[in-house]
Amino acid sequence: MSVIIPHPRGTLVAGLNWFTMAGTDVSEKDVVARAKEGSQVAYAVIARQYTQAGFANALDGIGKSIPPRYYSFAALAVQGGSQAGFPASWIAAFDLGNNYAAMIVVRDGLVAPSGGDIGGTVEDVQERFAGVASQGGWGRIFAPASWSIPNAVELDFDALCAEAYSPRARIKATRPSPVKNIVAIAAILGIAGAAYGYTVYADMNKKRQLLLARLAAEAAEKAEADAKLAKAKEALLVPHPTKKVPPARDFIFACMATMREFPITISGWERTSLKCEIDGVMAEYSRVAGAGTVEQLLRIAPSAAPTFDGQSAKIAKLLPLSGPFDESRALPAEKSVLGITSALQRATTAGWITGFIPLAESKEPPAATLPGAAATAAAAVATWRTFSFSTVGAVPPTSLAGLFEFNGVRVTKITMTTSANREPPSYLINGELYADKS
Repeated sequence: MSVIIPHPRGTLVAGLNWFTMAGTDVSEKDVVARAKEGSQVAYAVIARQYTQAGFANALDGIGKSIPPRYYSFAALAVQGGSQAGFPASWIAAFDLGNNYAAMIVVRDGLVAPSGGDIGGTVEDVQERFAGVASQGGWGRIFAPASWSIPNAVELDFDALCAEAYSPRARIKATRPSPVKNIVAIAAILGIAGAAYGYTVYADMNKKRQLLLARLAAEAAEKAEADAKLAKAKEALLVPHPTKKVPPARDFIFACMATMREFPITISGWERTSLKCEIDGVMAEYSRVAGAGTVEQLLRIAPSAAPTFDGQSAKIAKLLPLSGPFDESRALPAEKSVLGITSALQRATTAGWITGFIPLAESKEPPAATLPGAAATAAAAVATWRTFSFSTVGAVPPTSLAGLFEFNGVRVTKITMTTSANREPPSYLINGELYADKS
């Protein structure tokens, strides 16, 4: 639902519903036509690599005539973020005064279509923002310091958007008002407030220059800290691998939940496989001959990456998991290996899986050097043995999660493949067992 927020530079409208328009040459006429199809009374446009249109309907409290200097909060924020060099994925929340707040969610350079543009009371927006921020995967997080959001930096909205106020960011009516005196009154008010507007602009521009300088300093400081951290990590003891991979049950359920977000077909493109690893889920699609086109695919899935021949494409999504994870206590190899092997044998006999590759010990990771300049620095070696295994079958992995709940066992990859004749999918599960080396 759209929210109208008074602001010194111009009234802000948050809560628009954002859609990615197909094609690279979208005109404002196309946006208006799309708005009229959905009975929308107002719209705003963000034109970057892809054109996005934000719509508001009559229930949002915006009438057929929209006064001048009504701006889309999201359009201003995206323009300001682009000028400031923000990464492709970022989120920001602003306390706009008078108990109003607004937040924006940008993923892969686009305003999120659901929950990406929100306005309301400070309490409501703060609660929504905390939930989104906890999902992870953000290049930058901005929020008021008083909200205590982890890893967030406070950002001044006026400073960010000082150069973003332009007709391109305004809220426009789908059907312009025929009442001419509204325009005349608006012109009189505009002339009367010109001096005040210039003063506000100058103040905002000064804040913006300070903001850009601060962001540049923060980026340089972060780059230096990251370089030092990377160098320090090289000198640390080899960390236990279970800290980098979630428990098997958590990983399996997160994988399957994310896999369900990928449709079987997308406008003439058919899903052929899904692969889930700790970095996320990768779906592969193939074009059905004589059916879909690349343009149709990108209209529905703008993050898709088609091949140059236009016959296949990949779409990726992150998993809702973030480490480090609790270290799993390793047991002696004899007990661990025989335990999981017996469980997999029982699963094969019961028909839960059609087969498995027995556990095989992997090569020991290289030793790392402890920090210190002494020539006699000790060598740190792994304190565990690694065994890999895999299973295959048609039973969904969520029904097999109990098989892998052994100390030191982690599932590292799930691959789902489908056949051309639409038979039940097949699941290949890869995992590792980390056993005590002593």
